[in-house]
Amino acid sequence: MKEAYDVLQQYKDAISKKDHGQCAKLFSQLKRLFTKLPTFLSPTSDTPGRAREAILVRDTFEHACLETASRVPQDPQGALAEFGRHYEVLRTYYEDFTDVAPSERRLLVLGLNLLRLLALGDSKSFHMELEGVGLEDQETPYVKDVVQLERYLEEGSYNKLLDARKKVPSADYSPLMDMLLDTVRRGVFECAPTAYTSLSKTAACGLLMFTGAEAEKQMGDYIRAENERRRAQAEVTGESYTEAWKEDKGRFVFREETETHVKKDALPFDSIMRQQLDFAHELQRVV
Repeated sequence: MKEAYDVLQQYKDAISKKDHGQCAKLFSQLKRLFTKLPTFLSPTSDTPGRAREAILVRDTFEHACLETASRVPQDPQGALAEFGRHYEVLRTYYEDFTDVAPSERRLLVLGLNLLRLLALGDSKSFHMELEGVGLEDQETPYVKDVVQLERYLEEGSYNKLLDARKKVPSADYSPLMDMLLDTVRRGVFECAPTAYTSLSKTAACGLLMFTGAEAEKQMGDYIRAENERRRAQAEVTGESYTEAWKEDKGRFVFREETETHVKKDALPFDSIMRQQLDFAHELQRVV
């Protein structure tokens, strides 16, 4: 046990230094040490060290969740998948070790897991997880704020989503919030050409959720990067590629006015996009 405690402290130090390579090595070492603990392989074991063992393992996997969440910007899919595996281990310690002192980080990790599911666009799993959360826990900021985010998405209230990014209950939420915004932005980017014949730059900034003095530059950089990503993807799959977002005389022109216009009600995930698309439409009327 002492060796495991020592390695755990080293692990926490590596997390604070953002030394992800060292984190991976130390976490692997901890898992090997845990296999020697009776309760790790058999949670129902009634041993003298049950409580200490449970808290040690739980503490480790909670920190593992926080560490993987911080790696989302570098490896979104890989980090979130790893977070999911860590959380499944924690689920056992949250549900099967009720006789052990509760964790102060449980609600933080629970909220992060819900936010992870939102960022992945897995609405079904999000609601299944939420159903298992007690009413008292749902009223805490860690959970309540994520539930509010899901409502903003359903309403298409992207301005509120941007504001929520500045008011996260923990800095640990920030990487996942950024991924959530990027997921929504990419969905809007892909659907806008079917909703409009053209967009002014001002309307496009609003649609793609870029604000502030650098909004147009940030939007331009994003569109170029996204066009390049889609072009590279098409080359890999062998599919034809047509650049949808083309700038012409200060506007983004998607198609000729005479082409068939797709109704907004027929758009993919319309429940998410309706308000933002209407917002962009209103901007076009005044720009």
